[in-house]
Amino acid sequence: MDKDLDVVCEQDWLNTVKPVMSNTIETAEQSHDGLALSLKPKATKRLKEKELVALKEAFRVLKPGGKLITSTGFVNKETLAALPEEAQRVLTQKRPDVFEDLYEDTVLAGFSKIDSVISGCWYTDDDESTIADLARSLGVNLKFTSYTRYCTKEQ
Repeated sequence: MDKDLDVVCEQDWLNTVKPVMSNTIETAEQSHDGLALSLKPKATKRLKEKELVALKEAFRVLKPGGKLITSTGFVNKETLAALPEEAQRVLTQKRPDVFEDLYEDTVLAGFSKIDSVISGCWYTDDDESTIADLARSLGVNLKFTSYTRYCTKEQ
């Protein structure tokens, strides 16, 4: 699929000590509740590019009528706009990935029939993740919209 993945070693997904890619992790700290990672801006851009590459590859290998089904969550523009200005600035600088719904990337990959179904939401005040910790440090409670996206290859 993507020959420029820079895989360091085979990933054991239950072992958080093994790196997935080189040149992507700026800091890694082991804490009592898991591993905290901070991505370099270059790494964030590379991961975004790899998402598009993965979507393009899925489109390429699907037969006409084939479907790609994805499920994820993001913070929508309305939620972002309702946050205090300083929280918006810090969150978009440190975690721009949580504001991307990948719809545009899905279109760029070649899919033209795309149905998104909202399946619910979750909030950072109920969560024990690094984004939840960041939101709490800023005094905000982020709402993530969860959805399933059904993409059909029409060509």
